[in-house]
Amino acid sequence: MIDHQSLLLHEERLDLLLDVLRRDIQVHDISRLRSALLADPTALEGMLIAATRRQVLPVVLGVLEDNGILPFGSLQRFSRDSLPGKLRDARQQFSTRRQLLTQALRDIIAALNSNGIQPLILKGSMSLLTGHPDWRFQRDIDVAVDPGQADDAVSALKEVGFRICDGAHARPHHLPAMERLSLI
Repeated sequence: MIDHQSLLLHEERLDLLLDVLRRDIQVHDISRLRSALLADPTALEGMLIAATRRQVLPVVLGVLEDNGILPFGSLQRFSRDSLPGKLRDARQQFSTRRQLLTQALRDIIAALNSNGIQPLILKGSMSLLTGHPDWRFQRDIDVAVDPGQADDAVSALKEVGFRICDGAHARPHHLPAMERLSLI
């Protein structure tokens, strides 16, 4: 995992973040960015700080790999303690997290469907089902159910290992948040 405390010791490189996230990256841009990011470790760290502060680190990791700026396959030779090793591990942890959340969403849908409840998948949770965009970060899974089925939905989720979060309170048009400890 990337050590966020150590990242705070370096200056943010928003310029590099914006360059990495440009839509029209050309071959010469890839070479220039690779040189800029790898020649000076503080540049790479500064770009990661900018990405982390804006909660776009998963996007950046995907762009770095997909555009060949930092191919993660070539990062296998680096130790876990090195920055390239941390990037590789962060990418893998993010991928694993999405896989776990996708399975949890499928379990939620199956539990609700088996109780005659058809959930509406909301917001970023759709990206878990479609796989696109693969960089979408999820803090939670959002579904909607018919208000008349809310209590049945909570019961169905409890049957498959979910529980109401400690200290969770219902908000207007929301049920209390639920969690499944086996995936946390």
